[in-house]
Amino acid sequence: MGPGRADVLHRTRGKYLECTGLPFRRFLAEGLGPHRATLGDFGLHLSTLFPDARLKQHLEVRGADMGSRADVVAVPALHMGLFYDKPTLHEALALWDDVDAAALAGYRRVVAVEGLHGRLGKASAQEWSTEMIRLAKQGLSRWQPSGERYLDGLAERVGQGRCPADDVRDAWTGDVALMAPPASPDASVLFQQLAQGQGRPDGAAEARSR
Repeated sequence: MGPGRADVLHRTRGKYLECTGLPFRRFLAEGLGPHRATLGDFGLHLSTLFPDARLKQHLEVRGADMGSRADVVAVPALHMGLFYDKPTLHEALALWDDVDAAALAGYRRVVAVEGLHGRLGKASAQEWSTEMIRLAKQGLSRWQPSGERYLDGLAERVGQGRCPADDVRDAWTGDVALMAPPASPDASVLFQQLAQGQGRPDGAAEARSR
């Protein structure tokens, strides 16, 4: 589904109509036969898009899930600290003034492999993260001081220069009990081989685990 495409389904009177190939912009302007786009259709359309942040009835930030408990509670604390305090938000946005879309796209590819050691402009991901956490704590100190403690674990991890993928990478060459239970006997054999450094191209596990 390309940019601006309508969701493949439109619901009317409990039934779904096929809308494949119909741009949502045209659906809004012309409808589909006797059917006209509704606010519900727009909400359904937005649910088919998967950017890092998605506008629904709330702002859904999708880039940080499936972490530890400490990571999970750090996510809303980070966002509240940055977004809810206006002076902090303005200060944070100013840091990104010289970062364009092309640089950010390139950074996404680099950080997926190099983790906190990847660089965006003159700073590493570790330096960017450290500054974002500092600003988030600053915002929370004015808005909800009790929430600052939820960023302590994240700050410690970033200070060590490690992201969750580093833990996963270490598990590949360590104790397979740290990994998720295998789904099948074949998977169990694969985990054992990976833990012993067998059955993988050189460097592949490191690149893919980040």
